[in-house]
Amino acid sequence: MLAFAMIGYLLLTILLGICASRKVKNPKDLMLAGRQLPLFLSVSALFATWFGSELIGESSMLLLVSLFVPLTAGLYWKRSSSPGAILAISFGLLSILILYSMDFTVPAHLSSTEFSALGMVFGSIFSPKTPLHASLS
Repeated sequence: MLAFAMIGYLLLTILLGICASRKVKNPKDLMLAGRQLPLFLSVSALFATWFGSELIGESSMLLLVSLFVPLTAGLYWKRSSSPGAILAISFGLLSILILYSMDFTVPAHLSSTEFSALGMVFGSIFSPKTPLHASLS
């Protein structure tokens, strides 16, 4: 059912793009809609673009802080563990939320990545050691 909805949405988007492309005569039509948009719609489009790009940037920072350290440590550090990854994600997300709310001179994502690394080290070193075959049975 989900696949049909996604395919239907894709086809509808393509059809809408084909219909809209027939009305575009020059670059002004494409960028400014031929200067025919009312003011409230132009302002709404401006703010949607502005806030949308800001949201994508913030989401990327949250992903960087929460996933970079556990993935990198899981690939390159033999001592890394699941509790370490959980602690790294927790430390990273908590610290970036706290640092964004403060007026901090160092970039928040840099400091949060360091906190995430500390969480990975502490969680991996102090977690109980279980052999791989014990967790599979």
